[in-house]
Amino acid sequence: MKTDTLLNLYQSYTLTKVSELNKQSLIALYAQNEQLSQLNEELTRANRTTEQILRNQIKEIEQKEKRRYFKNMTFNLSQALDLLENEENVNFRLFASGLFLSPIRDMAKDAVQELEEIADKEYAQNIVKRTNVLTESDKTIYDSYKNTPWATFLSIKSQIEQDLKTKKKEIRQISDHLNEKEIITKKYKEKEKKTKKAEGFENSTNEGNGKGCMGCFITTIVLLSLFTIGTYCTQDYYLTKGGIVLLVLSILTYFSPIIVKYLKKVESLAGNDTKANTKDETLENEIESLENEIKSLSDELTNLKQEETRLTTQYNELLQEITADCPKWESKLSEIAEFIPHKEKKKLANLDPLFTEAAKLIIKKKDTSISLIQRKFAIGYNRAARIMNQLEECGIVGTEEGSKSRQLLCEAEEELSELIKVLT
Repeated sequence: MKTDTLLNLYQSYTLTKVSELNKQSLIALYAQNEQLSQLNEELTRANRTTEQILRNQIKEIEQKEKRRYFKNMTFNLSQALDLLENEENVNFRLFASGLFLSPIRDMAKDAVQELEEIADKEYAQNIVKRTNVLTESDKTIYDSYKNTPWATFLSIKSQIEQDLKTKKKEIRQISDHLNEKEIITKKYKEKEKKTKKAEGFENSTNEGNGKGCMGCFITTIVLLSLFTIGTYCTQDYYLTKGGIVLLVLSILTYFSPIIVKYLKKVESLAGNDTKANTKDETLENEIESLENEIKSLSDELTNLKQEETRLTTQYNELLQEITADCPKWESKLSEIAEFIPHKEKKKLANLDPLFTEAAKLIIKKKDTSISLIQRKFAIGYNRAARIMNQLEECGIVGTEEGSKSRQLLCEAEEELSELIKVLT
């Protein structure tokens, strides 16, 4: 009994010690978790601080680059303005001012807003003042300028280019339509030849059948004549009479189906001739209609080509007048344009590798849907949408208008080839 009591006391003591050890372990683990939470919070605050510092540094770098860009831009604008002010050919100066003076003024105003240093702001404001002075001086001589080819060159040039583009498109459509009509006409003519050949063969067959029946009839007459002569010579009239009757009956029995068939053929031939004549007239009318349509399309095509030639001649004449007045006007314009910032064009190397193939596909199918590109090239929707956006930026398709299909702006592979050359 004493041993059991001692064992129970020992077990109770052991359990008490174990529970105390467990409690101490839990307290230590809780303290460690508290320390880890504090470290995690400190790291989070440090990361946020570092991130904010990096953002501020990036923003500061962007601001510096932006100020540097506007400083360089104002310097270049001043150079372009110098070229305009020092130009001796008044007509060319007014022409170039109409192109560049307004953009120079707007860019200089933007520079005034973006630059921070007072000297830089004053430099940009001075450019704005110079453009205003040049505009006022141009107004005094504009009356004499508006009667020169320079004044109408841009409007006429854009109009002629648009008209030429429209005419070329119409020529291409009419040429395709003309080729289709010529192919259809050729098929009709081949069909007409085959019909006439078949009718000739049928007529010759019917004619042969008629001649065969006529030959049988003549043969029957000859046989009857021979039996008649034999009867007359032998005087055996009764004996020969039965043979003659049997012979005549057998001949009639043998040739009666042929005669009936011949009569039906003659009757059907008359009906077929009527149908064939009607079919021939229909074919001839269709061929004649197609030939008239081809002639009309050819005349329209000729007129369009003449109009295209006239517009090209008009543009060349206008260009010659301008070149005679200022021989180096194109190089001068390029020199001024080099100082004026312009939006960087897309390069083919920066576009999707499937860009060219996708452009050819939508021009061929006349379909500007993203799903077409997605199905044809087995790519994801996001990539197909990105390709479509690139096609829009390059002027091949129009902007997205809700659920409507985009407008196809480049409808010929020749225009696409020229665009690809520009991009490369």
